[in-house]
Amino acid sequence: MRLKQCIFALVAIMSFTFSALAQTTVTTEDELRTAMSSDGAVVLGADIGVAAQIEIPEGKTVVLDLAGYDITGGWNGSSTTNHIYVLSNRGTLTIKDSGTEGKIVSR
Repeated sequence: MRLKQCIFALVAIMSFTFSALAQTTVTTEDELRTAMSSDGAVVLGADIGVAAQIEIPEGKTVVLDLAGYDITGGWNGSSTTNHIYVLSNRGTLTIKDSGTEGKIVSR
């Protein structure tokens, strides 16, 4: 009987853990920005260019899957010293690529 209770508890914990990291597929900068501001798994569904830095807030846990796509930051002004750093991580960020050759580029 005790084994059944332990298994039930383990399944309940695993279900909670997976639901706590809900997965969101994003294809635009606005969707990416919104998804990166809260806990969860974020999967790119297209290449995304960003005009301003995206911050992962303190206390948030985000898993970013590039899925073979790129996130690219552009210029912020006319000088080569004004490039955009694409991500600012103040929380917990894991970056992976379930596709091939996905990357984060700051130009």
